[in-house]
Amino acid sequence: MSGAERARWFRERRKAAVEKNANSARNFSAAADLASTSTTGIPVLMDVTNEQTIDISIESATELRDVNISRSEAMENHWRSADNRFKTVFEANPFGLSCSVCDRLWFERDLKKVKHRNISFLQTKFPDENVTEFRLCSTCSKSIDGNKIPTLSRSNGGQRILMEKHQHLIGRHRSGGH
Repeated sequence: MSGAERARWFRERRKAAVEKNANSARNFSAAADLASTSTTGIPVLMDVTNEQTIDISIESATELRDVNISRSEAMENHWRSADNRFKTVFEANPFGLSCSVCDRLWFERDLKKVKHRNISFLQTKFPDENVTEFRLCSTCSKSIDGNKIPTLSRSNGGQRILMEKHQHLIGRHRSGGH
């Protein structure tokens, strides 16, 4: 790219940025026109669709319950999508299921079935259990994929390690140490 082409490209980008800023300023002033105050200084909302205004005051607060303030369809879709995501991630995803290897608590969707290629490896570490039914957290799954037993595994005494760490932290907290 020659120096002249680079200069032309820079001028075009600067012009586009200036136009974008001007449009933003126009949109801001248009939004400011929608929210104004009445002659008494009370905030007023304007319904853009039919140019009606609503005074908001203590006296009219009870009337607002009867007013249906509608959102745009795009915002309705956005909120609906957020609600659905929340329901999927939290409400339809119970918490309190434990990893079969480390016994730590997880959401249901965070636990995955043991991979077929890892069953024989797990059988050596948990000989008295049906490892085909194991549900693993991502940490344990990654370790087992590498043919390593996780540090916090029940077969390694992982619960004992956690308890010792918690007791140590509690003891430090009670003694005032950090």
